[in-house]
Amino acid sequence: MKSNLSFIFLLLGFGLFFAQSSISNARTVSLAISGNCGMCKNKIEKAANQPAIAHLDWNQKTKTAKLTYDSHQTTPSQVMRKVAEVGYDNEFFLAKDEVYKNLHGCCLYDRNFKTKREAKKGDACCSADESAKSTKSCGDDHANDGAAHASKSNQSCCSGS
Repeated sequence: MKSNLSFIFLLLGFGLFFAQSSISNARTVSLAISGNCGMCKNKIEKAANQPAIAHLDWNQKTKTAKLTYDSHQTTPSQVMRKVAEVGYDNEFFLAKDEVYKNLHGCCLYDRNFKTKREAKKGDACCSADESAKSTKSCGDDHANDGAAHASKSNQSCCSGS
């Protein structure tokens, strides 16, 4: 009986290995993702992993992930959007404050992350002066370009950014 169970687990292990390696048009990138613990790792990977499309392995110590994805079916930005939707800031998107606040206590990481877009523009996407001039709601002008917006949801976005 034990040998049958061992054989079944061995087959499952090989199946998982080959499922991960069977991503067509595979590209691999390293990405920074905030988080603290094993619970974070599970949530981040669950949000990102899609059979035959994307496989992400997050390292708790380095706060980086190795993402292998099918470049004909998804992009790193699309995968990172899903990670942010479950509460984890990353180099493409910042999690919504409400979602972050609902993470388990051990998962509440320091929120000092800056997205790639912000790093190119400076300390913030919108200055107070630019925000006051705009009538767009936060995220309107970034919805299709894969960039996050760090301003709080009640602020406006810069016009023309």
